[in-house]
Amino acid sequence: MTTHDDQQAPQEGAEPMTAQTTTPPEESPFPRDQSTGMPVPPAPTREEEAERMARAAERNRRAEEVATAQAEKKHRDAIEGAREALSRLIALSESDTRAAEEAARAGLPAPQRAKGILGVEYEYPDLTEDRIRGARAAWNADLEVVRDDENEGVSLTSWRIEDIEDPAARTIIDRYIKQLPGGKKRTCILHGSVGAGKTATALAAGHAAVERGILTRYVSHNDYLARLRPGAARGELTSEQYKEKLKTCTLLVLDDFCADMSVDVAASEFARRETMELLNYRLHKGKPTIVTTNLSTAQVAKVIDDRLASRLGMNAVVVAMIEKDRREPETW
Repeated sequence: MTTHDDQQAPQEGAEPMTAQTTTPPEESPFPRDQSTGMPVPPAPTREEEAERMARAAERNRRAEEVATAQAEKKHRDAIEGAREALSRLIALSESDTRAAEEAARAGLPAPQRAKGILGVEYEYPDLTEDRIRGARAAWNADLEVVRDDENEGVSLTSWRIEDIEDPAARTIIDRYIKQLPGGKKRTCILHGSVGAGKTATALAAGHAAVERGILTRYVSHNDYLARLRPGAARGELTSEQYKEKLKTCTLLVLDDFCADMSVDVAASEFARRETMELLNYRLHKGKPTIVTTNLSTAQVAKVIDDRLASRLGMNAVVVAMIEKDRREPETW
């Protein structure tokens, strides 16, 4: 038999019942549409509409300013591009005239500019065989001095870029020669110990340049100075004509720079004057020169001139070649 109190006792584990409260919907400050029940904001006042129109006008004004500035920049760029193209055209015309004069002095046919984009140099894809033969003849005539050496002149003149043993030097020289038609007119300095292969590497570079139609000449520093002395044999050329030939050629290989000069004292006035005239002219005209030397920058500055040493090293490509003398026989 259960009592009334037992019937009213809550069951074990059951949650006590509490009164549920409901939150009335938030009252909108705007009147509601009768069909949708959605609040409808009132129409903007004249002041609010005027402010909105002012903001839109400001945005449009700023957009117009940006568009105008972009159009003006495009116009200025077009004018500057036209001026640069005209300058290149004038420079190319002057360059062609100088190249024709240089070729005439060297006894070669006038160079031909490759077809292509104005202002871009190419590796002469339409180069005539006559011009290639003429360039080879001029280069080979200069190398007769090397071949007449009692050492290994013949083998030296047979070197090509692929024969350069040092892979780093081979890559640098190959890139240097390939950049020459594209306007890279920097000096290349092959520096290192005696017999490290500097002359052979320079001759390999010269061969590659000639095959690309680049008028290239070779001379050792000592031989250059000797040929400028009174009574020296220069063929049918005068002293000034001989200097002009080496000053104005497209690429000059100047071998054994300062090799026969004492590093403890300055060179003679004659040697300093003629050396500076040759190299300063080529540096000023932006003509590339390959120089091989055993001397450091400080030694060149002392022997020849500190300003010339500085200018030679400015933006130069330097290839260090410090190895055992290749001409030293093996011992056993």
